[in-house]
Amino acid sequence: MQILSIFDKMTRALGAFSAWLFFFIGLIVTYEVVMRYVFNAPTIWVEEISRMLLLWGIFSASAFVLYNNDLIRINMLLAVLPDRFRRSMDMVTYIFIFGFAVFIAWWGGVIAVDVWITNETTGSMLDIPLWWSEIVIPIGFGLLAVQCVVEVIRSIVDPRPFETKLDIH
Repeated sequence: MQILSIFDKMTRALGAFSAWLFFFIGLIVTYEVVMRYVFNAPTIWVEEISRMLLLWGIFSASAFVLYNNDLIRINMLLAVLPDRFRRSMDMVTYIFIFGFAVFIAWWGGVIAVDVWITNETTGSMLDIPLWWSEIVIPIGFGLLAVQCVVEVIRSIVDPRPFETKLDIH
């Protein structure tokens, strides 16, 4: 289906975005270490910015993790189960994750709106608005919920073969 292809491209782009965020975090933390221990001139911005970017990297990658089927699960058990039962277990998993993601996205949105309305800040030297880090929770979990719907549709329309890294004979 064309719509699945569009969502797949978006999800892969979010995965790449997250990877670049983690790379950038590594660069700025390395910069901080060099500045602090070589030049004895620590920065005031690296720790807070890297923490915020870490949140963005983690939550924007959650849909990509589901798309790649990299969730924590017991592959040894799934590898020996019949295909029909395995697909049923995947559907139950997607439905559970969807419900959890919608719940967290909703409450995360409530919190993000609250900190935006009250104009809360980080309280640090940079004094960054707190909603910059809070808004990523409803965005990330909302994208995860959408990816759950995409995976359910994919399981019905065009199921992927079960892949495992285990060799069970």
